[in-house]
Amino acid sequence: MSPNNLFIRPCTTDDLPSLAKLHQAAFSGPRHDFIYGNVSPPNRLQSLSNHFAHQLADHTHAPHPQHMHSLCVIDPSLSPSTPIAHAVWIYLPLGYLASADLDTQSTFLPPGIHKPLMHDFHRLTGELRRTHAEPGEPYWLLALLATHPEQEGRGAGSMLIEWGCRRADEMGLKCCVDASVEGYPVYRKRGFSEQVGVLDLDLEEYEGGKGYGRTRWVALCRPPKTASS
Repeated sequence: MSPNNLFIRPCTTDDLPSLAKLHQAAFSGPRHDFIYGNVSPPNRLQSLSNHFAHQLADHTHAPHPQHMHSLCVIDPSLSPSTPIAHAVWIYLPLGYLASADLDTQSTFLPPGIHKPLMHDFHRLTGELRRTHAEPGEPYWLLALLATHPEQEGRGAGSMLIEWGCRRADEMGLKCCVDASVEGYPVYRKRGFSEQVGVLDLDLEEYEGGKGYGRTRWVALCRPPKTASS
């Protein structure tokens, strides 16, 4: 347990409603409203819950299975003890190919969402993932990280980043993340020093997107640290 009494545990299906609410709070504003289009808030929550349920499912049937670790940070002083931060770390094993990445497929898109934009986003995300490593090279991927806005500044996000970095170091593997503009300095500070790719998505190219501008993600990788480094 950390000095501020926060601790990490695996997420369960019981957490799905809380995780959906956490992400809806963490990723809000005019741009997200534009992307969700005519999807009502309850249907947004259900779509998020479906997506996170998929991440908790067993993917070991794949030829080179992704090992997904859906993790929650809990503050035991809160009642009820619901997640205040959430991350998904994925171990991509030897032989893994980004072209078969389950996490970049356009699944669980609710009716009313801006489908052309979301399909392009998933396609471009798949292309960005291909910059992380050589085909078949194993590594760890931080696929998702969110902290509830009311709980920011407490170190929950840092705990989740460090969780995966430690495991990557133990295996002698690099770890990667597709960082937003806001998250870029955070990951650079944590040792994600190698910039390997960029994804630019111009929202103004889509119907109704005028005035929303361009959004960017940068693929960053962190080399493994040894005891002497």
